[in-house]
Amino acid sequence: MMSHQFTDEELIAQFQAGNEDAYLEIVERFKDRLFAFIYRFVGDEDLAEDLVQDTLIKVYTHRHAYREIARFSTWIYTIAGNLARTELRKRKRRATFSMSALGLGGREYELPSEDFTPSKTLEGKQTEKHIRMALAKLPLHFRTVIILR
Repeated sequence: MMSHQFTDEELIAQFQAGNEDAYLEIVERFKDRLFAFIYRFVGDEDLAEDLVQDTLIKVYTHRHAYREIARFSTWIYTIAGNLARTELRKRKRRATFSMSALGLGGREYELPSEDFTPSKTLEGKQTEKHIRMALAKLPLHFRTVIILR
């Protein structure tokens, strides 16, 4: 990787000038943050990973479209958000259902006993799941505002 700590704008300028190492630095710098951002939209790890890759491919193929009118981070998050919203619209048009609602092999899933007291970690995961489910029920424009906050 590059030894000097460049700004995002310096990195994209170097990449636009042909420095492939600058692109690798952009990927390293943004991949985790993009994943977290996109995951909050879609609530699916595999889909979020795919959309991060799609975002980074768009940055690569459309690198000359970036202009220093806005910050580079604004540009890359706009790409990621647009891809996530497009995917959500596609999924909404397709008829989908949850396989877990069908049960496994004709059997229903058993719910955990209410007597069980989950650990703090499990409680946190359940709370996160409820928040994701509530976010998923919001209209896209409201969800976008909350996610961007």
